[in-house]
Amino acid sequence: MRAIGILGGMSWESTAEYYRILNEEVARRAGGLSSARLYLASVDFSGYASRMREGRWDEIRLALVGEALALKRAGAEAILVATNTMHRFAPELEAATGLPLLHIADAAGAAARARGAARVGLLGTRYTMEGDFYSGRLRERFGIGTLVPPEAERREVDAVIFDELCRGVFSDSSRARLRAVARGLEERGAEGVVLGCTELPLAMDDGDLGVPYFDTTRLHALAALDFMLGAAAGPVSGIASPDAAHAGSGGAAAASQAASQAAAGKPEDPSVAAMWAAYLGSLSGEARARAERRGHTAWHFCADKANADELGALALAGLKRGTATSLRALERGGEPAPAAGDLSVIVDWEGRALCVIETERIAIRRFDDVDEAFAAREGEGDGSLAYWRDAHRRYFGAEHAALGLPFDGEAPVLCEEFGVVWPR
Repeated sequence: MRAIGILGGMSWESTAEYYRILNEEVARRAGGLSSARLYLASVDFSGYASRMREGRWDEIRLALVGEALALKRAGAEAILVATNTMHRFAPELEAATGLPLLHIADAAGAAARARGAARVGLLGTRYTMEGDFYSGRLRERFGIGTLVPPEAERREVDAVIFDELCRGVFSDSSRARLRAVARGLEERGAEGVVLGCTELPLAMDDGDLGVPYFDTTRLHALAALDFMLGAAAGPVSGIASPDAAHAGSGGAAAASQAASQAAAGKPEDPSVAAMWAAYLGSLSGEARARAERRGHTAWHFCADKANADELGALALAGLKRGTATSLRALERGGEPAPAAGDLSVIVDWEGRALCVIETERIAIRRFDDVDEAFAAREGEGDGSLAYWRDAHRRYFGAEHAALGLPFDGEAPVLCEEFGVVWPR
C-alpha cells in the first residue's frame, strides 16, 4: 500500500471526511484490520483564510510548498490537497515535491464524463468559481464546460462556506439557499453540479435536483484510494523529481551565497523593501536601531530556479535553518564572508521576498568534518549526513572545477546557522 500525504485543515471538517472515507474504503477493500497509510499536515486555517481575503496568495503558496515538502520527507508517495481552492497551486506543489499530485478536478471531471455531462455547474468558494485553475482543467482535460452562479450568488455561497460550513454550522436556511443556487444552474443547462468545495457535500444531498451532484470530497478520496492500492504512478504532468533535477545541476542541497545573489543586475523587487520595512516596524528601541545599523542583503539559495524556490520555501517554513558555502569559492569571488548577526532578506528566483533571516552562528570546518547535526539543520533531502555529503560533494566539486580549484575532503566549508525573524 502506498502512503499518501494529505494537506488538510482547510477546513478540518472536510479533512475529517477524507480520513473517514479513506480508512473505511481501505478496510472494505483489503479486509481485516487494514487501514490507510496516511501522513497528515493539518494547517491552522485561520491564517490562510486571512491571507486569502487580503490577496496574499504568494505567502499561501510558499507555506503550502513547505508543508508538502515536509510530507515528502515524512514518507508520502503522493500529495492529496484536501480542499478545492488550494488546487490553484497544484503545479507548484508538483514541481517542488516531484510527487504525483492527485488533482481533485480530475476526479470530478472523470465522474462527470462517465455520466455523459458536457456542461456542469460549479459551486465553491468565490476563488474557485471565479478562477480558471478549476474550470480550465475540466475544459482542457475532459472537454467539459462550466457554469457558475451570478456574482451576488457567488458571494452568498462563499459566505455560507466560510461563515458556517467551515465552522461546523449547517442551518436549514443555508441548505435551502444552496439548493436554490444549484437549481438555478440546472435551469441554465447544467447537466450536473460539481460541489467544488469539500465542505459543500456536508450540507447538500444528491437527489435535490433532476441532475446529479458530483461530491468532490468522496470522488477525490476514492481516486486517492485507487492510487494507494493500485498500480504504481509516476510524477504527474511529466515533472521530474527534484532529486533527479538536482543531480544534473549539482544544486540540490547546496546554497552558495556568492553564487546566488538575487537577479544580479536587475532592479530589486519592491517586495524586498516592503518586507524589510515590515520587519523594522515590528521592532522598537535599541533592537530597531541595531537592525537599521546592520542593514540587510537580499539573496536566494542556489543558482537555478527550482532549487532557489524550493529551499526558500523550506527556510520560510522553518525546515531549513542552515546553509553551507565553499570558503575557497567565496574568497575567489571576492565576496565578504557572512558573520553572526547579519540580516538577510531571502528571495525566490524572481527576486520576490520570502522572509528575513538572522545569522546566528558561523563555523568553518573541513568538508569531511561536517556532522549529522548540521546536515539535519540544513534541512534538505532526507536530512541525513549521507545525503548532505553526496549532494554537496557534487555541487562543490563542480563549483571548484569551474573556478580552477581542487576539491577534496580537506576543503574548508563555511557552515552558517540562521533563524527566521520575519514573518514571525
